[in-house]
Amino acid sequence: MNLKAELDSVFAECNAPDWDGYNGEPISLETLKNAYMFMELLPDWAIAPSIIPEPDGCIGFEWDGGSEGWIIVSVSPRQIFYSTPERAWRRQPLDGIPPEILNMLDKHFRQGNSGGPSNSSL
Repeated sequence: MNLKAELDSVFAECNAPDWDGYNGEPISLETLKNAYMFMELLPDWAIAPSIIPEPDGCIGFEWDGGSEGWIIVSVSPRQIFYSTPERAWRRQPLDGIPPEILNMLDKHFRQGNSGGPSNSSL
């Protein structure tokens, strides 16, 4: 499944109140739009992330390299939040990908470095 189809599927399953049975907030169209925007900013050489609906109505992008490191980016209607092993949660406007995220993607999640599908499936 490509990332766009995966995003559409997550939205279809999680755009109503209590989608998770635990009072999960619905994912809004604005959040979906921002997730598409974030996805389009990802470098072509990056391994595709897992897409995870979050109970606060955000959409998460997760790269998990085990002991090699991990990155979590949470997209909301107005901004992104991100965390890495070296950095506790930070937030930023959705106006680009933070340089430290690009550096971690390059170091641990570049196609050819760790294997896996690239974003050519977008």
